[in-house]
Amino acid sequence: ITLVLFSAPVFLTSMLIIIIIAKFSPTTSFTGTYSNFNEYIQRISFPVIALSFHMIALTLKITRSSMIDQLHANYILTTRAKGLKFNKVVIKHALKNAIIPVITVAGIQVGALIIGTVLVENVFSLPGLGSLLVQCIQVGDYAVVQAITLIVVVVLLIVNLFVDIAYAIIDPKIRYQ
Repeated sequence: ITLVLFSAPVFLTSMLIIIIIAKFSPTTSFTGTYSNFNEYIQRISFPVIALSFHMIALTLKITRSSMIDQLHANYILTTRAKGLKFNKVVIKHALKNAIIPVITVAGIQVGALIIGTVLVENVFSLPGLGSLLVQCIQVGDYAVVQAITLIVVVVLLIVNLFVDIAYAIIDPKIRYQ
């Protein structure tokens, strides 16, 4: 399942969701204004699902492979030999060391999420930075394109800073000079 979810591009997932929604609820619309918060949540839930499929699949894949590597490490055998319960070994020792690659991938996924947002906003006809970016590219308003690009770069830099801070919090052996 994770391989299929990971392989499906965001725009394809979005279009499949629209086709499925059209079969079961032909009155659903993604355009117009929102009259209340409930309507906003209902309209935004399908684009969120389309964006999250790829991200969840990749995170599950990295977590699984990292946990398998950690569970076969010598220190896990030592903790099991000391008599610790398997659940405690997994949560306290293996997961703590296996989470570092997951955090790295999650930080990188923010960039993919921003690119996916541009695609999903256009497929679902949602207003946002992604659709504004596409409109400005089509019109030739390069000042706005540069401003949106700057915002994306700043967001990615801040996320990378938080990822580096999270490394130091999770694993005290990691120190920056």
